[in-house]
Amino acid sequence: ESFNMERMDAVETRQMFARVRVDGEANIPPEYENGYAPVSVKLKDGRKLAGWVDVPHGEWSDPLSQEEILAKYLQTASRVLTENECAETAVFILALEQKQSLEPLLRVVGKAR
Repeated sequence: ESFNMERMDAVETRQMFARVRVDGEANIPPEYENGYAPVSVKLKDGRKLAGWVDVPHGEWSDPLSQEEILAKYLQTASRVLTENECAETAVFILALEQKQSLEPLLRVVGKAR
């Protein structure tokens, strides 16, 4: 897991935050359509690395694959559901269009804490 409060509060993470500067550019549109997300990083040795993403992966024009969606769901759901519950709900959700009721799904996720 790449994000958790323990890592956020770690000394080395706080030290890194002190070295980060965010410069917003007024010419970047607030919506992603025809937009981009430039990033530049200045390294200790003075080099500067830069790049941008024209379309964020997962955006409608560059959608996640079913495998990526499933992996993302399982990673998130595993925080509150058992392994079996994750598998059961994933199968249900992937076949959602054929379901007549959400009751089986709600019964499982309703138990989550």
